Amino acid sequence: MEESKQDKMISIKIIEKEDSHKDLQLEIGEFKQIADSYYFFLDDTTETTYNETTLRILIEKLIKSWKESLSKLQTGDKTYIPFDFSDQYIGCIQCILAPTDRLLIRYGVTTKFTGSGINPSQMHLFSLNESDFTAITETFHYSLSDLLQYPILSIA
Repeated sequence: MEESKQDKMISIKIIEKEDSHKDLQLEIGEFKQIADSYYFFLDDTTETTYNETTLRILIEKLIKSWKESLSKLQTGDKTYIPFDFSDQYIGCIQCILAPTDRLLIRYGVTTKFTGSGINPSQMHLFSLNESDFTAITETFHYSLSDLLQYPILSIA
């Protein structure tokens, strides 16, 4: 019998650093992606001074918007939720709701948007088609209801 890929939930860790580079880590199962919080502090809806307290608030807002987007999914729906805002691309999670509360997740990138082209607070504008997304991971399986209740943020 194949080992369940649901053993490890999705998590974002804030890596304690003195600046906004390589200070975020996304984990999906065994997959890990390091990102900068730099663009979170350029967002015109936030304070621009880098500090861990503000970063925590900004990531909690991002996670809340993820969960709001996921909670609206109907069976067969697909959405993309951004994480890694970068100069050349945005790293994001493709989420597809399969029957019986199963959420199929792959991490990948898009060049349709860049960190300078869309703010983290503008997730409602982050809309992709399948052709805009390049997957870089296998598909992970989660229970949507479990994921919506799971605390995603931690401090490393």
